[in-house]
Amino acid sequence: MIKKPKISLRQTEKIRHKEREQEMLRGVNRQVIEISETDCEYFERVLFFVKPECVNVSEGRLKERANAIAGKADRPPMTKIVRNKLRAAAYLAGAAVTGAGITAAVTAFFR
Repeated sequence: MIKKPKISLRQTEKIRHKEREQEMLRGVNRQVIEISETDCEYFERVLFFVKPECVNVSEGRLKERANAIAGKADRPPMTKIVRNKLRAAAYLAGAAVTGAGITAAVTAFFR
């Protein structure tokens, strides 16, 4: 019978941390283009990750295309969280109006 080594909680955390570090370093060999002057009040800089099949395209062409895309940037899109907050507020307002209507109807009925 083979005995499994006992691993403490601290050792387990160290192993998990190393695994996470390895996962985070997967894309290190990618080519990245950074646009630091976006002319947009919302964005400080934009990072573009070049597809592996497009690595042979000239640097000038890539920068030109990246600048064109970065120039189209308007405002950040409404995130899912903001949409969910707005939806929740609408549901609460609807529930409040419905509750007030039912209360008024019940009050008028029992007078």
